[in-house]
Amino acid sequence: MYSGTQIYDIQQEAAAKAASDGREPIVLFSEDTAFEDVRSSPFLGDYLPDGWEPLLFTTIEPYLEPDIARLINKAQGWCASDLEGETILFCDGSGFGQPDEAALGWGQLERVAPALARAAVDIGGTLGSLVYESGQFQLYVRIVQKVAECA
Repeated sequence: MYSGTQIYDIQQEAAAKAASDGREPIVLFSEDTAFEDVRSSPFLGDYLPDGWEPLLFTTIEPYLEPDIARLINKAQGWCASDLEGETILFCDGSGFGQPDEAALGWGQLERVAPALARAAVDIGGTLGSLVYESGQFQLYVRIVQKVAECA
C-alpha cells in the first residue's frame, strides 16, 4: 500500500505533467458512453485547466434519482476536505470491488456515470471527469463542468 505522502507525491507529479502537456478532463458525451468515459478519465491530479470548474454536488443533486445521489454521497464521505462540496466519486480501480465497500464498484459506477450524463443535459452544461488522486486499488474521480462562455 502507498503511504499518504506517496499518494500526494504521485498526485502532484500528475498535476505538473498534466499542466505542461495541456491535458483536459474527458467529456461525458452521452449516457451510452459515460461509464467508459469515466473509466478513461485522465490523471490530472489537482490541476484544473482554464475553462473548467468543480461541479458542486448541490448543483447536480436535484437532477439525480435518490438512489444515485446516495451512491455519490457514499463516496463523498471518504473525500478529502479540500474537495468538500464537490462531486467526487471514490471508486474501486481494480474492477474487483464489492457493493458493500466504501468505494464505488464498477457495477455501481455503471449506474452513476450515465445518470451524471443525463443530469448534464438537464442543467444545460458540459461535464467532464478526471482522476484527482489514485492509490493502489482506489481512486478519486472529480466531476467538473465546462465554464459557460459569455458571448
